[in-house]
Amino acid sequence: ATESQATGVERAAAVGWNLRHLNTLHVNNISGASLSANNVILPAGEYLAWANFAFWQNPAGHIKPEIYNLTDGTSILTGAQPYGNASGGMMSVVGHFVLTATKTIQLRQYHQTASATNGLGVANSLTGYPEVYAELLVEKIA
Repeated sequence: ATESQATGVERAAAVGWNLRHLNTLHVNNISGASLSANNVILPAGEYLAWANFAFWQNPAGHIKPEIYNLTDGTSILTGAQPYGNASGGMMSVVGHFVLTATKTIQLRQYHQTASATNGLGVANSLTGYPEVYAELLVEKIA
């Protein structure tokens, strides 16, 4: 699943946890899995996951990416945190997790300071290419 749009800049980042808007499902080979209202619903099982997040942090502050279990209110996986100082880039979360029942998961991104206008990614504005601000790949392995 990706967070993408045809054109334009991404949302401002507020202080605290910011929900990444997953709005495009590319392939779904997991029976019982779905994407709805920025949430990924996954059935019980063992998974490998990779998530990629765009960010822009200005003014300076700490940033942290996360795959979050909304059903239980717990973090599933977190990634390395860059320190943004009037800079942008990408950060990732990679790992293995097990769900014992169907759960709703989200991509979230922590910002220590608010980053106005485009804290969750800056547009490329390349004609004919969509703007992609976050990606999530989940593979069920058992």
